[in-house]
Amino acid sequence: MRRYLDPGRPFNWITLVRGVAIAALAFLMVGGDRSDAAAINLQFGNQSSSDWRAYTGAGVVGAAGDYWNPSGFSASGLSLKDSNNSLTGVTFSNSGLGGQFTTFSTWGFQDTPYAALMKGYLASNRISSNPNTFTFAGLDNSKTYSLYLYSQGDSATNGRRLGVSVGGTTVTTTSGDKTANTFILNQNYLLFSNLTPTAGQIQGTWWRDNGEANINGMQLLETTGGGGGGAVPEPTSAAIALMFLGGGALRKWRKMRRA
Repeated sequence: MRRYLDPGRPFNWITLVRGVAIAALAFLMVGGDRSDAAAINLQFGNQSSSDWRAYTGAGVVGAAGDYWNPSGFSASGLSLKDSNNSLTGVTFSNSGLGGQFTTFSTWGFQDTPYAALMKGYLASNRISSNPNTFTFAGLDNSKTYSLYLYSQGDSATNGRRLGVSVGGTTVTTTSGDKTANTFILNQNYLLFSNLTPTAGQIQGTWWRDNGEANINGMQLLETTGGGGGGAVPEPTSAAIALMFLGGGALRKWRKMRRA
């Protein structure tokens, strides 16, 4: 045993550090599949329009090539697939009134990779006392979820504000900016965290706080495992942990060598 810990033989410690570093790099490169596996993405718009474009890719979260479920302006029991295009047992319903599909040539996201996602949206003039509703059903009651909602309209977006209530939390966007071409928290997207389903459902209401209410898309992410399990670590966090492990091994070897 001593010959493996002999400070006069540093090769094994250096090899360990290198191995840990390689493992960390590999985790960064391929680890994203696990954290994104439970994501369910929704894209709203008029699929019969010649301007319709199906969106694939990330939102604020996600990865290149992620699948987005297309939905019209109203839906009832729409079966959903996850970001890997695999069918889940989750369904979506929305009771919104009508909708609108952007055809204007001047809007913030038009020349960005997110153009197809942000081009179509739900629209409503309902107020908070008579809101629209949406429901995700078929969820696991033992898990918690995060919900992202995207909200930016067309060239008339300036000043619009969307109100949303989910899981007892109510949030209103700040005034819309038609020139915005990046995702800005609480302006053109909202985040609801630590949502727990009731009877397998997460329900929300939405309304116009000013001008018109718009929702371009949603992302529902599973954030904890069943049976009280903790959150699935993000690839970057896990890789950093591996790097710390390698650093600890290197410090131990140097300490032994000095001794």
